[in-house]
Amino acid sequence: MAEEIPGRKFKFAASVGMLIIGVLFYWLYGLSYGEWNLFLPGNDGVYSVVVFFVGIGIAGSVLFRKRPAGQ
Repeated sequence: MAEEIPGRKFKFAASVGMLIIGVLFYWLYGLSYGEWNLFLPGNDGVYSVVVFFVGIGIAGSVLFRKRPAGQ
């Protein structure tokens, strides 16, 4: 039987939460300022925040997902 990673469910939930925070931040920024292109020169800070939260969210979700029963 495969070992269960301690706190896997919490880590997975936190990762999904960070992914949601990143997407929500991008969406709220776009609605607030009417600027949806993060690659423009003035949007470096917003780009950094979105990439950080979405990147950590995706990486954590992949690392802490539930493994199939056969492995």
